[in-house]
Amino acid sequence: MKNCYYYGLILLFLLSACSKGGFDPSDPDDGDVVNLFLDHYSQGADAQIYLNSDRTRQVGTSLTGFPERQIGYTYIVKAVVEMAPKGTQDGPLYTFRYMKTYASEKRMDTAMFPLRVLNSQLFGVSSLISKDSSGYKYSGKYSLRLNNTDMESKLDQLIDSIGNLKRYNGEFGQSNILVNHDPENYGEGYVVYKINY
Repeated sequence: MKNCYYYGLILLFLLSACSKGGFDPSDPDDGDVVNLFLDHYSQGADAQIYLNSDRTRQVGTSLTGFPERQIGYTYIVKAVVEMAPKGTQDGPLYTFRYMKTYASEKRMDTAMFPLRVLNSQLFGVSSLISKDSSGYKYSGKYSLRLNNTDMESKLDQLIDSIGNLKRYNGEFGQSNILVNHDPENYGEGYVVYKINY
């Protein structure tokens, strides 16, 4: 009988130790350590960061101290929660600070994926697509190579139209470009296959 009592205590202890579950992005604590999954692309300020334990659940904040991240690769990383100072009004409640990489993998899938073209902000909108002397850019740093030169005028028109917006009016909310990673410039650019707007 005494053995059953001890086994019951051990079981109760194990259940209570596991009851917290995992990291909850809606209720973080400073210093929490968590494993994150970084998807193979980002969209403006949306860094595509997910809990590794639930890759459908975005964390909605940023990861600092990880400049090695390249588009076209997925990562599983260890990070620590850093809470924003008390009284901070403009910015996230917390961010993650990079600690270490567990795994990285080059995306081999050839399926196209959408990238949004509009970055809606509190005080206005901006285009995530731009054009300079070197060509088209996404998010100011990734090159865009058009699969078909016939798309050039449509992309120019989209950039001009978004540039003329003073505030978000829903007009370009569902607009996107269908892309894949550029095999000629992997990790640094995209090939554009279709423009939806």
